[in-house]
Amino acid sequence: MEMTQRPGLLILYGSETGTAEDVAELIGREAKRRLFHTRVMAMDTYARAKEGFLLPQETLVVFVVSTTGQGDPPENMKTCWRFLLRRELPPTSLQKLRFAVLGLGDSSYEKFNFMGKKLYRRLLQLGGQPIHRRGDADDQHRLGLFGELDPWLKELWDKLLALYPLPPGAEILPEGQLPQAPPYNQQNPFEATLLANRRLTASDWEQDVRHIELDISESGMAYEPGDILCVLPANLPDAVDEFLAAAQLDGNRVIARITPNRADVEPPAVDLPCTLRELVTRHLDVNAYPRRYFFEVLSFFADDALHQSKLRELSSAEGQDELIDYCVRPKRTAAEVLADFFSVRFPVEYLLDIIPSIKARQFSISSSLKVHTGRVHLSVAVVNYRTKLKKTRRGLCTAYLASLAPTPETTVRVWVKKGDVRPPRDPSKPVIMVGPAFLEERSHLAKHGVAVGENTFYFGCRHEKKDYLYGDLWQDMVAQGHLHHLHTAFSRDQESKVYVQHRLLENAEHTWNALVNQHAHFYVSGSAKQMPKDIKAALKEICKTQGNKTEEEAEEFFQQLRREKRYLEDTWD
Repeated sequence: MEMTQRPGLLILYGSETGTAEDVAELIGREAKRRLFHTRVMAMDTYARAKEGFLLPQETLVVFVVSTTGQGDPPENMKTCWRFLLRRELPPTSLQKLRFAVLGLGDSSYEKFNFMGKKLYRRLLQLGGQPIHRRGDADDQHRLGLFGELDPWLKELWDKLLALYPLPPGAEILPEGQLPQAPPYNQQNPFEATLLANRRLTASDWEQDVRHIELDISESGMAYEPGDILCVLPANLPDAVDEFLAAAQLDGNRVIARITPNRADVEPPAVDLPCTLRELVTRHLDVNAYPRRYFFEVLSFFADDALHQSKLRELSSAEGQDELIDYCVRPKRTAAEVLADFFSVRFPVEYLLDIIPSIKARQFSISSSLKVHTGRVHLSVAVVNYRTKLKKTRRGLCTAYLASLAPTPETTVRVWVKKGDVRPPRDPSKPVIMVGPAFLEERSHLAKHGVAVGENTFYFGCRHEKKDYLYGDLWQDMVAQGHLHHLHTAFSRDQESKVYVQHRLLENAEHTWNALVNQHAHFYVSGSAKQMPKDIKAALKEICKTQGNKTEEEAEEFFQQLRREKRYLEDTWD
């Protein structure tokens, strides 16, 4: 159902004990039944989320506020209230705003609904247009707050539907029914609270690997072993500052509406209005190297003739080799290009067309939902490298995750994607794992009396004391009898380097017997560079030595494992 002609309904509350929040949530549910795109949040949360107070850009807002102390605002609306009281605000500040105010209070107190009355009056002073009378819900009413709330809401919905009718053919949803929630995806990610972010590798080790825990309990999302978590990151502040400075753009500018000029460009995955800084932070990949169209657009806005000529050359068909040498190979960012072509000042309306949107990064889920109800765990290696320009680069998503501090307000935009790698349908089948794969899930099943086949686990890293990730957990599983064979390869802890393929060859007889006689499943998870090739070579060698196969027969055996989905890889760059 199209609702593009109807404004979104923002419901802001100021609540001390939680009552105003509950009422705001109730109004939000009723608004959704009437097919309004609805947001519900505390007034100060709204201010923080928008990096500044953008109420003047809103169209339709319902306020639900209580009063505390001696006529004081609740704690979670004080920042907004202070902003509204600023003397320099002109009387036309909120002329775009249509609003309604519902105050909650107790008439046995002298300053009954004082904040609701003051807020209503101040909104009028700033040019706001009331769409409904002020509501004064009284806890002393014989029906409690609902004595005023029910009739006030009925009148409100009548007025809103008269102003903003339902889309053609649409009806108000039955009581107790809400619109089906859209699936979580790039345009509609779930904001998962960050519960943990701790380093797994030694503090003096070159590689920073993080254990990340996220709360998805309120999302309704579920995942299975082998599934993937998509993470939509944000740019770090220093990258945003560098881009805005190079582009000569004001990060505090309020963006009420912005649409791409190209059909192949995604609309921004942020709520508008917002500041330009927020739009860049949450939607635009300023770390990506610019493409040909970027240079073409910039050529129209260069004041310097030499700059204009060079930009046109780089965007031409004949200039593509030079563009690769200038931009692609050294991985120049948009900010670095703009610093070179400093005479360019492009209109903000072209921003979505020339800077690509941030794409989600995919991570293998390392936890079992059976063990960690409502939570999802990731093991994240932070990417750092140097470009040909001798500049340090950080992976957008991994650096973003590493930078976050676990607090109740820290959230990460995520959704679950079905993976292609699955454990055996029959858990009694043996499993050989290079990388942990489904170890936690199978251990949990065994603890709860399920017949689980033999688990063999190969783990490789450089040093036992530096980067042996979750080593204590694997040892505990061995002690509990859920991990039957643990083989480690610490490649730098002895004079000659030892890798997992060497450990695999040392256990050739066991591997062959498991694959041939017990129909074991073999899983490889980890780096996609050299390791999978080495594992395949080791398996083929085992096939030749233990099974007396030729090279061709060994290759056919390996391919048969693939066809039977008994050899699967979950690898990444």
